[in-house]
Amino acid sequence: MNEMKKSIWTRDYILFLILACFFYMNSFMLNPVIASYTKELGGSANDIGLTGGIMSAAALILTPIGGPIVDRWNRKRLALASTALILFANILYYTASHVSLFILARGIQGVGFAFACILLSTAASTMFSDEIVGKAVGIFSAVQAASQALAPSIGLFIRDHFGNRNVFILTTALMIFCLLLIPGVQNFGCISDKKRSFSFRPKDILLIHMLPTTVTCFIAGFLIHVLTSYLDPVTHALGSASGMGIFFTIYASALLLTRGFLSPVLDRTTLGKVVLICCPLGSIAMILLQLQQNALLLWIGGILFAAGVGTLQTMSQVALVKSVDSSRRGIANSTYYIGMHAGHALGGYCGGLLLQDSLMNTYFFYFAAVCLIPLVTAFLSPRQYFHHSRQS
Repeated sequence: MNEMKKSIWTRDYILFLILACFFYMNSFMLNPVIASYTKELGGSANDIGLTGGIMSAAALILTPIGGPIVDRWNRKRLALASTALILFANILYYTASHVSLFILARGIQGVGFAFACILLSTAASTMFSDEIVGKAVGIFSAVQAASQALAPSIGLFIRDHFGNRNVFILTTALMIFCLLLIPGVQNFGCISDKKRSFSFRPKDILLIHMLPTTVTCFIAGFLIHVLTSYLDPVTHALGSASGMGIFFTIYASALLLTRGFLSPVLDRTTLGKVVLICCPLGSIAMILLQLQQNALLLWIGGILFAAGVGTLQTMSQVALVKSVDSSRRGIANSTYYIGMHAGHALGGYCGGLLLQDSLMNTYFFYFAAVCLIPLVTAFLSPRQYFHHSRQS
């Protein structure tokens, strides 16, 4: 077993964070241009919902086997293979001349995305000792969230000034950079010494006892996808797009500040306490995003969304990772991404279907109610949400 390092800021960890940053920027830079590019290719409202959700749907299907594979197989080779697959999908985006080819490319990216997400999260949670795993996952999650938040504004800027296809040129370049960077990362976290045979039994692909926590992952993924994919068309429809230019920059900054503030307490607090504070914050954020009477209100909504939903995303992952020992953290992260991918898939599809002129004045109000669901789950499963527990 690889030695667990005590210091957070090792060369490998810094390179690993850069790799994670560009990987997540690739995927989320595409989200805000999906709707406009699907329309450019002649797609319908149903096609927009399909292209918005199929990548996450494909990732969801493969995620259950991703955890056991990451716990057993060579992670560097898996990283190279999944990155190469995503690179191929990005090339297909640029060459797509019909909606069907674009949908196929989204599905292919979903396959690579499924394994890469679990691999990166598991590496972050197994590079260090249990005493600082919350801090390590928190920093990784901050980089992940900031990348996801900044990427849409970059994608929108390139789309508005140079066209949709030039976004795909940049995302392709990012994946080429990732392929070149992976060989330089020597430590992708320890792999279990247990020589367990691969199994499709539910307990070997999913933390069944942690399903209530996975509901929080699902809701976070659902709302994040709605925000990053559909805020731009909604603000334009409402005639209040003046604040969109720097919205995602403000949102990303809020994420970084929030994660930096919370990082020291991630190893001590419980998910339940976070849910009690962050669900109402997220709900208020959605209401402000709908009202958005001026740019300031839009920006405040983004800050509250980062503090609320962004924190729910991080803490739900930490809770899952800390519920098992290091030999099962691939499965823990697989469970997390089952929730996140399901949320992204349903959020992408539902958000696309609701993107109708008759619903623009109430669009985000529906999602304000969705944000309160983890509160119900927390009170139905108080032991899991309000107490620290670990299962071998």
